[in-house]
Amino acid sequence: MRTALITGASSGIGRKVALHLAKCGFQVTACARRENLLSALAEELGPQHMVRALDVTKRGAVRTVVSEIIDKHGGLDLLFNNAGINVQGTCGIEGEAFDSVIGTNLTGAWNVLNEVVPHMKLREQGTIINVSSICGKTAFPDVGIYSASKFGLLAINESLFRELVPLGIRVTALCPSWVNTDMAVHGPMSDDKKIQTNDICTSIDYLLSLSPNAHVKELVLECGSDLI
Repeated sequence: MRTALITGASSGIGRKVALHLAKCGFQVTACARRENLLSALAEELGPQHMVRALDVTKRGAVRTVVSEIIDKHGGLDLLFNNAGINVQGTCGIEGEAFDSVIGTNLTGAWNVLNEVVPHMKLREQGTIINVSSICGKTAFPDVGIYSASKFGLLAINESLFRELVPLGIRVTALCPSWVNTDMAVHGPMSDDKKIQTNDICTSIDYLLSLSPNAHVKELVLECGSDLI
């Protein structure tokens, strides 16, 4: 059975992806910081799947969860590296907010990769999907810190793409614009004009359906109203 680790799984994109991959036959490990929301997810996933409270900024905790997956299942086939937070602003914000965004979106994402990649290298197989953002491609006003974290994640993604694809490991950065989740509740358009979480699941299905010789470094999803 294929195995998948989803971070940031308590709500939004991560929650939808965890449920989708479980329906697709993956043995899912869903992780996030908010334990109250994880309890509801655990009920929906069922006891055959693992749900773990995890702060990706804590390297020891990340190592423990990844080791548990490897020990139980013998390997990890798919990483959906999704944990992330956002704050408005570029300058004039509190240093703690800066540290929190960079710590979660960039350092936290790296913490997970740092534990997962060696196991995938040993097996010479696996799929890594790093969730960046359209803000990782273009730095818009008032989201400079968030953009910095997502630009940084794209740099790590591209380096890993060049390192791991020759070994048979897929590496893709997913870069969506406004997705209809709580994080984008104050977006500049109505919910029906945003990218839907089902679109993210369909994107994952597409990436997994490609032949072994086809690799996608970045997948950018824009809202139609972005282009008007």
